[in-house]
Amino acid sequence: MEDELGKEGFIHAKNLAELQAFMEECHKCPLEKTRNNLVFGSGNPKAKVMVIGEAPGAEEDLQGKPFVGR
Repeated sequence: MEDELGKEGFIHAKNLAELQAFMEECHKCPLEKTRNNLVFGSGNPKAKVMVIGEAPGAEEDLQGKPFVGR
């Protein structure tokens, strides 16, 4: 079963920079109407460990950076 975006919802980015650029201009969900900034993430893309947190909070949204709020 496909999600509501269907096959057109898949993003074929060649690298993280291209994916981030696409996401900064994305208008496919209601979040784009209320967010201030995209909180994409940071760090070494070839790291052996990845930290995944919850959805960005108000402070992350304001700064556009992950893990800066309480």
